[in-house]
Amino acid sequence: MEKQVEVSDNEEAADKEEEVTDEQLAFEMFEFARKCFEKLLEEKKDVPKRDILNYTYVFIRLGDINLLNHFFFEALKEYEKCVDLREKYKVGDENLIAPLISLSQSYMFCGKRKEAVEYFEKVKKILLDVRQKTTPLPENTNEKIIRDTYDDVQIQINDLKRQIEEEGEEGKELGSQTIAKELVVTTKVRKNKYIYI
Repeated sequence: MEKQVEVSDNEEAADKEEEVTDEQLAFEMFEFARKCFEKLLEEKKDVPKRDILNYTYVFIRLGDINLLNHFFFEALKEYEKCVDLREKYKVGDENLIAPLISLSQSYMFCGKRKEAVEYFEKVKKILLDVRQKTTPLPENTNEKIIRDTYDDVQIQINDLKRQIEEEGEEGKELGSQTIAKELVVTTKVRKNKYIYI
């Protein structure tokens, strides 16, 4: 004999409230990872470069989540943390390219054209150093990607300078430069190696 269980409307509503989107779950996991890495940094004096890169990658992803949801100022803060930590721990200029591009884009989406140009110029210098072989080629990339990225950054700089000349240093509409989803630097993970696309 089968037993029937009745579910009240309240229980069904509670189940729906407990549902978590993939995005919320990802955000929570990145927040958890951040706390784990912070504890690691508190406990160890000498933290390997790979751990610093993994830790700061958390900020990149949190920034990406915010950027995709049009939380431009929050994204900017996450990318700034990433860049600041990578500079503090001296993980190499080649590891600043992706977060600096994301930071530049965040400034652009926040309507802060002057700051966006400043950071795009910083990226451009690093890319030029990579092309001239005074800075190592980033892992999982090649010279063509660096060349193409350099060209794209130069186009952004020129476009922003034109906008500054025509409309001023501050944009009036957040995110108006372009569609955020199309410009977020994307990555794939293969055996713990991040591949920037």
